[in-house]
Amino acid sequence: MKTKLPTTLLLATAIGSALPASAQNVSQLQQENAQLRAQLQTLQQRCDSPLPDTQPGVSQAGKVQAHIASLRVGAATGYAPRHIAVTVVMTLTNTGNSPMALNYEERSYALTDNNGYQYNLRNEHSGVYAKEGVKGIPIATSGRASTNQLLAPGQSNSVTFIAIRSMRDGQTPGTAFDVNASFGQYQDEGQGRIRKINTYPVAFTNVPRSAAGYTGEQTGQSLPAEVGSRAVDRLLDGLFKGKK
Repeated sequence: MKTKLPTTLLLATAIGSALPASAQNVSQLQQENAQLRAQLQTLQQRCDSPLPDTQPGVSQAGKVQAHIASLRVGAATGYAPRHIAVTVVMTLTNTGNSPMALNYEERSYALTDNNGYQYNLRNEHSGVYAKEGVKGIPIATSGRASTNQLLAPGQSNSVTFIAIRSMRDGQTPGTAFDVNASFGQYQDEGQGRIRKINTYPVAFTNVPRSAAGYTGEQTGQSLPAEVGSRAVDRLLDGLFKGKK
């Protein structure tokens, strides 16, 4: 975990190093003023830059970037009481230079919450009912795949996974989830032959459930607006007056 120093402490440190006790006249203070401004500008540039941590909610696998757009938890529609549904909307983007036909790889989806409970896609092995749990993308099995849905370079497609779990007495859904899935890239070789040319596994950890949607945006630490040129001017004006 990275330690973030308070802005006031950083400012005090900069001032302490830039204004030694030996400063005796206005000329020296003006020179130290310029040095202080340069130090603060460098400090502010560092604080305005995003922290170099892995961006949450985004997984890059080869030429496929996956992004968790939302993760919602609620009662499973059409199931008996105590059945919970976790709906994950995942956006897939082709970051390569050529079109690709992506399929969800059957039985590759895994969803576990921070209480250790697992949620499963129901009927994904069934060609008739599989779409109840996987929507927006073809499902590849050991005997079939599709190349009808092409993703152009830079294009995105939303895929929805609906996983179900029957909760026992005392069990409640967690507040964060680990999500894993694999997507295969397929190519039509003609005469009814389709070949898999690549597999892209994506993984997410500690994705929070949300009502408004999880964006995965990364935030950086910025200096408050008050720590700028006007604040420095006021500070140095006070120092100049004290030296006169």
